[in-house]
Amino acid sequence: MDSSRKHFQSSSSGQNGEPKKRVALFGGSFNPPHEGHFTMLEHITHSLGVDSIWMMFSQNRFKDADSYASIEQRMEMATLLKDHYPDLSVELSDIEEQLGTHITADILKHLANAHPDIEFIWVMGGDNLVEFHLWQDYEYIMDHFEICVVNRPGYEDEALGSVVATNYAALKKEPQETLAGGKRGWSFIETTGTDMSSSGLMEQIHAGQRYFDGPFQDVADYIYRNGLYGVKPELAPDKPKMFKPK
Repeated sequence: MDSSRKHFQSSSSGQNGEPKKRVALFGGSFNPPHEGHFTMLEHITHSLGVDSIWMMFSQNRFKDADSYASIEQRMEMATLLKDHYPDLSVELSDIEEQLGTHITADILKHLANAHPDIEFIWVMGGDNLVEFHLWQDYEYIMDHFEICVVNRPGYEDEALGSVVATNYAALKKEPQETLAGGKRGWSFIETTGTDMSSSGLMEQIHAGQRYFDGPFQDVADYIYRNGLYGVKPELAPDKPKMFKPK
């Protein structure tokens, strides 16, 4: 990790009196994962000063299941990307699948009980904050966990004026302050500005694009080889070689 990274010491201690390890929980479908996700992971790590980030893979139950690769396949694709970021501490988790629930409060409660020596920070997008008061047991999350809200372009005003942001305005802090004492509270950070999206990349693949700049090429090759997302299974073609006259 970059030596310029700031570490915010927490007053919370584990069972042995050592400072608790701080882990940010970053959930999403990651369908498919791409380097924009990992750029966001880097941004969250540097903004919050956490020790590690756990990517929690999920599936939107309101969307067509056929539009998803399996969680196992999405985690394998994320592993390919992870290899391009050796300095980034990332763990991949299918905890939602293991527990058989999509209720975030239940998942966080399980994690807190299973890992008493870890201080978890729940990370979500600004669009989620808009409807956060509709989540089951959202009060439990607000009362027991630190929360980081990542701005989503076009949602900032609505997010900061939401029911939860208004009702919990007294708990809004800067990221460093939120983490400094291991106390509950929520912070708001800007996004990285990347415009890369899973849906946009899949549109390019379905349009016949085979070559991509950057780490996503490994993911694209995996999609081609395994025939995911309705793509005809095929071996990823060799990259064009420069013609050399005899």
